[in-house]
Amino acid sequence: MINVSRYVFRATCLTQALSALILLRRYGHPATLKIGVALHEAKQFEAHAWVESQGLIVVGGTTSELSRFTPLPDIDEKLIK
Repeated sequence: MINVSRYVFRATCLTQALSALILLRRYGHPATLKIGVALHEAKQFEAHAWVESQGLIVVGGTTSELSRFTPLPDIDEKLIK
């Protein structure tokens, strides 16, 4: 995703995470979209998206990089359909 995102205009963490989520699920891998929030050093709101599969971060950073974000509750996909 990271290599391809260089060629996509304004690819964000959310677009990268959604792309990874779709590809992983298409090929039968369990995957969950995670969105976390944090207050930046300058007291500005910041959000970040990543994908986890079987408890591992697949796209979006490392455990240490994501530790400053508080994950929002997972969305029950049954409610979306």
